[in-house]
This record gives sequence, structure tokens and C-alpha cells, in this order.
Amino acid sequence: MSSSDEPLQQNENDSKKVAERVPSEKSSCAFFKKYKSSLLMLFSAFLFSVQGIFVKLAHETGVPSLQLVFSRSSFQLIFVIAAFFYYKVRFLPPKNVRWYVFFRGICGGIGFAVYYHSITVLPLGDAITLLSLYPILCVFAGAIFLKEKLQIPSVFAAFACVAGAFLVSRPTFLFPLTHKNGSLATTTLLSAWNSSNSIGTLLSSKTSGYITATIGSLMGSFVYTLIRLSKDAHTLHLLFAWASCSVVISAVLGNTIQHFILPSSGLSWAYIFLVCLFGSVGHVLMNYSGRLIPVAIASVLRATDIVFAYIWEVAIFAVVPYASTYGGCVLIIASIATVSLQKKCKIKKLCKRAQNYATLPVENEKLEYDTASDSGDEVIQL
Repeated sequence: MSSSDEPLQQNENDSKKVAERVPSEKSSCAFFKKYKSSLLMLFSAFLFSVQGIFVKLAHETGVPSLQLVFSRSSFQLIFVIAAFFYYKVRFLPPKNVRWYVFFRGICGGIGFAVYYHSITVLPLGDAITLLSLYPILCVFAGAIFLKEKLQIPSVFAAFACVAGAFLVSRPTFLFPLTHKNGSLATTTLLSAWNSSNSIGTLLSSKTSGYITATIGSLMGSFVYTLIRLSKDAHTLHLLFAWASCSVVISAVLGNTIQHFILPSSGLSWAYIFLVCLFGSVGHVLMNYSGRLIPVAIASVLRATDIVFAYIWEVAIFAVVPYASTYGGCVLIIASIATVSLQKKCKIKKLCKRAQNYATLPVENEKLEYDTASDSGDEVIQL
């Protein structure tokens, strides 16, 4: 190499060293593309937890929970109807799944109503934790309605999940409360009713929140099962069924057991708008990313809103959970992770069987298995 080439070679070496020290934009983009769907699912869980903050804040300004349900579902219904026209999708789903789609809307509407009610009367972390039991309940719903095989790890996960739910809800027959004078405090649903004999006091009690949160998880398991049975329906059909039934249910119940109000402050209107905004954006991101990643990963990432909820509970609402609450939260997350990992192993086995079958020289043999249940299409919010 000549002496004139030495400076050029030195400059090239210096450029390589600088490139090694400074992360390239290309590598950052590649990382985001690789984990985009998982990151979006994680972000949707964050948005749902933030939505819970504004649900509680709006309720504190006097807005009933069912009015928030009506506002949020009406807000999203407008965009769903617009999407029907934009994508030129027929409003009626295929005949063979119409009843499944209809009942998906009914269960989703009921689940959505009790979802917001639970958030308004319970600590945010407790409400979201109990509302996240549906992956475990789906295991049993699938065994009953879809004839899916019940695995032993799922049974253990279910028992652990129930134990976690008891630790979070702290029922008075297991964790009796005491007054300062040492006497036991009864905060059961029956005592709340007897104290004032009013439906308002009954609904505002914490016990009713724990009951409605459990009902919400049960409705969630029904929703996922019905979505599995509605494979021929378009996603817009499912979203329309959910939004329209939520509007009807909240409008009827909101004028019977509750009463809608006209918010008198700009702060209330701001909270209602933020509930609609964060809830709708989180819903869209969840449905988008849920179709691109396995439901095993999606359900675990979706359950991270439990962690976010307890962070907001301490940081914003200054509510310090019991030690048993943290233990219950860990049990529920571990149960969800167990079920999710089991589904992931099932996917790998099915893929391996498919690969082995592809190498066989046998003709006219059909390998029957269903991977649609693990495609992530079932990730639809209540």
C-alpha cells in the first residue's frame, strides 16, 4: 500500500469505529418491526389501565358508570359504522354465525357494563385483576362448549387463579374486618341492602364490585368462546355487535337502576372524552396486534394492565394494597402465563406434526387440526 493510501485507510477505520459506537437507525427499525405487534399489545394494556384512571375520576365528579359505558360504546360505534362503508362490508354476518355474533354482543355488552361498574366502586388494581380472570375461565368454557381437552396444568392454574382472586377480593368470611373497639365489621352485600334498603347503596358497596368483576370475567370467557364459534364473521361484525348491544344495555339500565346526568363542569366532559379516547385507541391496537401474534403471548401481554393498575392505584389514588393483594396478583399472572405457555407448546406440536406430515409420501391423507383458535383472532375486548 502506498503512502498516499494510508490516510484514506485511516479514515475508513475511524468511520467503522464511530458506526460501532452509534446505534444505527436501521437496527432500531429492525427491532421495532420484529417486536412491533408485541409492543403494540403491551401499549394497548397500558392505555386500558389509563382508561381506568379516567373512569374513576369521571365517576368521582358524579358521572354514573353506565353513562360512561354509553358514551364510550357510542363513540366507538360511530367509527365502526364508518368502517363498514369504507371497507364495503355487509352489515349482516353470514347466516351460519348470526346467532353467535348476536350473543357475543349481548355477553360483551353485559361484561362491559359490569367492567366499568367494578372500576368505579373498587380499587383500580383489584378491579382489573379480577376482571382478568377470563383466560382461565376460557379453558373450562372451551372444554364444555368446544369439546377441547382439559389439561392438568390448566386445572392447577385455575385453582391458583381462584386462590389469587380470594386474596385480592379478601371476602369477609376469610378476612374479617374489625372496628377500633375490636368488634367485627360486616360489609356484606346483604348488610349494605339492609342498612338503607336502596339499590343505590347496594350498587355502591365494594362487595357488589367484587361480584360484578367476577361476572365480567365470566362474560369475557363466553365472549371468547362465541368468537371462536363465529369464525366466518368479519371483525367489524363482532365490534358492531359489541358496541350496539353496549349502547342498548347501558341506555336501558342507565335509566332504571342509575340515572344519566348532564355533566355541569368542563372537567367531567374532559374525563368522559379521555375515557372514550384511551379506550378506543387501546381497543384498536389490541385487535390489530392480536391478529399478528399468538394468543399465548397476547394474553400475557394483555394481563400486564394489572401491574399498571396497581402503579396508578398507589401513585394517583394513594391506596396502598394489602400484602395478600400482591400475592393474589402474582398468582393470577402466573396462572395466565401457565395457560399461555401451554397453548404455545400446543402450537409448536401442531406445527411439528404438520412438518412431519409434509415429508410423508402418502397421498389422500388429511391431517385434521384447528389452528384458528391460536391465531390471535379471538383477542377482542369486552
